[in-house]
Amino acid sequence: MEVKQLPTTQWNEHLDNWHNKYSVWAGNCRSWYKANRKDGRVYIWPGSMLHLLKTMKTPRFEDFNITYRSDNVWDFLGNGRTQIEELDERGADVDLAPFIRDQDVPWAIDNFSTVEAVVDWEHKL
Repeated sequence: MEVKQLPTTQWNEHLDNWHNKYSVWAGNCRSWYKANRKDGRVYIWPGSMLHLLKTMKTPRFEDFNITYRSDNVWDFLGNGRTQIEELDERGADVDLAPFIRDQDVPWAIDNFSTVEAVVDWEHKL
């Protein structure tokens, strides 16, 4: 996966414009975020932490050149089974229905109850 040149150039333009207009970080001083130069580019996110987190939730894959490991882009699907299903078949105590829960909390496939339990189980194999 490699970022395309045009989005990189445009990102740098946006970064410069935003910091020059809205932030104190573009001031005439040396700092680590300006590569220790008074006239250096500010390399910190152009906005708030909430803005960064919201932006990072939705990657812009159209801005990348993607090289696949195989000629068939769907080969990453493998044998159609998840690691947790394969562990279940070998006798591990895993949750095959993490989407069924008694509270409104996020769930994820392949979440184990404890990391230690998975490490112990995998060492037994």
